[in-house]
Amino acid sequence: GGEQAQHDYLYWEFPSIGGRRAVRCGKDLRWKAVQYKMMDNPKAPVQIYDLQTDPSEERDLSAEQPKLVAEAHEIFKKAHSKSDRFPFHWEK
Repeated sequence: GGEQAQHDYLYWEFPSIGGRRAVRCGKDLRWKAVQYKMMDNPKAPVQIYDLQTDPSEERDLSAEQPKLVAEAHEIFKKAHSKSDRFPFHWEK
C-alpha cells in the first residue's frame, strides 16, 4: 500500500468514563486538546498539551494557548456526530 496523506487533525470521543473528547492537530499533530467530564457539560474546560515537549500531558497550556482552545472548539463542533447508541446526556 501507499503512504497515507497527512491529516489536518485526528478527533475521537468516548461517552463513557464521564465523557471525553480530544483532538490532535498542528504540525506533526503536535498539539492535543482534550475535554474531560463532559457527559453532562459540553462546555467542560479544554486542556491543551504540547506532546512534543510534554508527552505525559502534565502541563496544561490552555491559558497560554487561547487560539488552540478556540480551534479545538471549532473542530469538536465540526467533527462530532450524534450517536443514537452512545449519546452524551446533553444530546438526549
